[in-house]
Amino acid sequence: LVDNSFAEVQYFFRLQRMREDGGTDDADMTLAMVSKFTAPDPAIVREFHGTLLACRYQGDVSREVIEVKQIATVIAMVPLAPRREEAEDPRVAELYSNRFFVMERLGFDSSCIGQEENLAYEDDSDDDD
Repeated sequence: LVDNSFAEVQYFFRLQRMREDGGTDDADMTLAMVSKFTAPDPAIVREFHGTLLACRYQGDVSREVIEVKQIATVIAMVPLAPRREEAEDPRVAELYSNRFFVMERLGFDSSCIGQEENLAYEDDSDDDD
C-alpha cells in the first residue's frame, strides 16, 4: 500500500458518497476490503540485509476498507517455511505459522519457469544481404 504496508485484497466494491441532505453524489468511490499483514520481522530484515521481508498474515482480525488509490502495486505473498533450526523449536506452529515473504514482480521473474530455451534456433535476419 502507499504507506509501505502489505495487505491481501478480499474484494473490490463501489459506493456512492452520501450528501448531508441524504442524497448521493454523482461520483462513485472505488474501495477495497483488505486484510493486512504485520510489518516485516525486523530480525529477519537485519539478518538478510533488507533482501527478505517476512510478514505474518493476520486474517479477519485486520480487515479494513481502503480507497483503491491507496494500493501502490501488486505483489505476491509466498509462504515462508521454517528453517531447519526453527522447525526444531517445540513452539514452531505458534511462532512460524502464517508467515509469508514478499515477492515483487512475480509474473516477470517467473515468466520462463518451466519453459525450454531453444538454443539451436538463431535469428539470422541480419544475414539477408
